[in-house]
Amino acid sequence: MRSGFRDCYRRALAREARLQGRVVIEMKVVSSGEILTATASGDGLPAEQLECMLDVVGAHRFPPPEGGSAVVRVPVRFVPEEPR
Repeated sequence: MRSGFRDCYRRALAREARLQGRVVIEMKVVSSGEILTATASGDGLPAEQLECMLDVVGAHRFPPPEGGSAVVRVPVRFVPEEPR
């Protein structure tokens, strides 16, 4: 998922070079490892980036969780790289 999130952020940076913010992705993973639901909440990031991240999440599959299902929360912080 990390590379997909990075791609979403790069696309958003192309529109706003100093864009930064935080997001928490919350997913419900069912017994098959598929993601049943996912939400994104945070601050400082455009809706298009959050939607892109949810698309990345929706394509992901986890190993089957013990106990049948699980809720996974992934906090992510985005900051532009400093020029080298």
